[in-house]
Formats: sequence, structure tokens, C-alpha cells
Amino acid sequence: MRAFGLLERVARADGPLALQALASDAGLPKPTVYRMLNTLEDAGVVERVDGGYQLGLRMFELGQHAARRTALREAALPYLQDLFMAT
Repeated sequence: MRAFGLLERVARADGPLALQALASDAGLPKPTVYRMLNTLEDAGVVERVDGGYQLGLRMFELGQHAARRTALREAALPYLQDLFMAT
């Protein structure tokens, strides 16, 4: 559950977050947060960039499988078909 908290914090940030900021926000020791971030990085859900950590591409890929996607597609389909026919 602590790792999910880190993911939420990274997701809400305006840019990359430094390790120290994440550790401080989580109230956890820096080495613990570093190990958690390494595990998340290995899974592709966060990536290390200049200035800290940001969400990785794998988070986007996972989000594409959300159940809401199907409902959104179904709601948008008639409009997209009209647009397709018009163009």
C-alpha cells in the first residue's frame, strides 16, 4: 500500500519529484523509498528522469485496460462514426 501512495504522489505532481521529497511526503526513510521506487521502475510504472521520478509508460498502458474505457468508447462511437463519414 505504501508503494501505491508513492504512485499517487508522483501522479499528482506537476513535474518529476526528487527522492527526498517523496520520502518526506511518505514519512518513510529515504533508503526504503529508494528501494520501492527501484521496484516500481523495474516494472515500468515510474521512470527516473533529471530532477527525480515521474510516471512511466506502463501506467498509461494499464490505464487503457480500465473498465471505464469501454463505456467511453461506446458513448463516443456514434460521434466518431459521423466524423469518419464527414471526412
